[in-house]
Amino acid sequence: MFVVFEGIDGGGKTTLSNLVAGLLRARGLVVEHVREGGKFASNVTQAMRELGRDARNLALTPRAELMLYLTREVQLLEEATRPALGRADVVIADRYVYTAEALAVFGRGMPADEVAPLVTAAAGGLIPDVVVLVDVDPHVARARRQVSKLFTPDDKPPSRKGLAGTALQHRLRAGYRALGAAAPERWIVVDNTEADLQAMAVALADAIGHARQDGVAAARTRIPQGVGAPALRGDDPASARGPASSSTSGGARWPHARPRWSRLGCAGWATTRPGACATSSRARRPR
Repeated sequence: MFVVFEGIDGGGKTTLSNLVAGLLRARGLVVEHVREGGKFASNVTQAMRELGRDARNLALTPRAELMLYLTREVQLLEEATRPALGRADVVIADRYVYTAEALAVFGRGMPADEVAPLVTAAAGGLIPDVVVLVDVDPHVARARRQVSKLFTPDDKPPSRKGLAGTALQHRLRAGYRALGAAAPERWIVVDNTEADLQAMAVALADAIGHARQDGVAAARTRIPQGVGAPALRGDDPASARGPASSSTSGGARWPHARPRWSRLGCAGWATTRPGACATSSRARRPR
């Protein structure tokens, strides 16, 4: 089973994904995290990440940035993720190709129809079984990072994205929410604004365990209200989607091929298409 955690910087996805990995291991499952403790399992991928975040590289253009982000994902996928899927019960990734897609389309304003084929090619047919979007207000995320630096001094200079301020993070948050709205059968949205991370990790570990046995749709119903939070509640999905896309988040152009879904998608939410949440992504790899 392939589980991906996504979200804006400082949202808590790295901490949460590692907590979930530990809980699943304690339950006897073989779990591999391809970014254990915040460090990628591939040194090449780690080096490319440092290149992309280096503020001295402000001249990096949006198209080059997209290629760099996708290249690091391809390297990690081929070096670590695919081999791990052959031997582990659960493989967890802290970010996947959705990061590059959200940054390019929603962060930098690149045309979705230009980005989508590149994202699909980078994924190489591998679609996660579950994508957990750790949603949080960008102002809260930034405050957490500042507090964290007080207790754990970090001599690293600000990243390129960090220099862009919260405006970019707001656009990225909208982008991730749009991707979740486009593929509610796969994405689970959890609100980490005021959540108890340990309780959330336990709930997600339970959901992943049930997903392995009973399918993703059944697993979502196991997340208690208040943990699997309605991050998109009250939003109009059409307004959240932004530009049309045909990437690994769904495979079809959102406004035309995606069913209109009510309120809260499949993270304990209602969808207008019967059985929409029951699909296993490993059985739905792009042809």
